[in-house]
Amino acid sequence: MTPDPMDETMRRLRQACQEALASEPLLDRWLLDRSLGVPCLVGVVTGHPLFPDGRFVRTSRLRRLEPEAGWAQTRNRFYRLGQSLDDWRKLQ
Repeated sequence: MTPDPMDETMRRLRQACQEALASEPLLDRWLLDRSLGVPCLVGVVTGHPLFPDGRFVRTSRLRRLEPEAGWAQTRNRFYRLGQSLDDWRKLQ
């Protein structure tokens, strides 16, 4: 059976995405929040230029959320996504 060239293309795109996001902040134990009337994320951040590691933050307005791919884009920046709060709770 011949490998599907599309599979290889998708693998390369995922790799490029991971490399491009490597320097972006990590948001762990994150949750989608709409309590202020606009979608944003809340969670514990690491590697953010403005906040100390381990700080609980609320992001700017969410533009795109791709949890399966491990990233989100807000109005101000990209974030790498760690475990969602729901997944983290299941392990506790």
